[in-house]
Amino acid sequence: MQISEHYGSFPAKTAIVVTNHDRARIFTALGREVNEVEILNAPEIAPVERITAPFAMTNPSLDNEKSHNLEALYHDLNERLANMIRHEGFESIIACVPEINKNLFTSKLDTDVQKAIGSVVPKNLANMEMPVIMRILLEG
Repeated sequence: MQISEHYGSFPAKTAIVVTNHDRARIFTALGREVNEVEILNAPEIAPVERITAPFAMTNPSLDNEKSHNLEALYHDLNERLANMIRHEGFESIIACVPEINKNLFTSKLDTDVQKAIGSVVPKNLANMEMPVIMRILLEG
């Protein structure tokens, strides 16, 4: 996708990451060209089984499993971003993360990845179309 002349361009190879609680979309940007290159998904939550026996043991709480899956997603995302920096020549990262997950996200990143992040935008845009995401991020 070409971004409008109305906005500035990306002078260096930039990774743009847009996350929510269950997936991360990765875009690459250089000049005025932006492309979606990958989607990382959090592990699926196992279906909850019905237990009818009294005092039966159940699976860990759903909230704990969701938290663990979000941490796994951020771990995988960190690995991918580190690879983009070390082996693919990316110099900058823009991350868009829901406000509630911002601290967890940054805590899961390697130092090299943290240094490459130019900004963390506290929004949940992962389900939007690419032109809308780019407009929101570029308008700041």
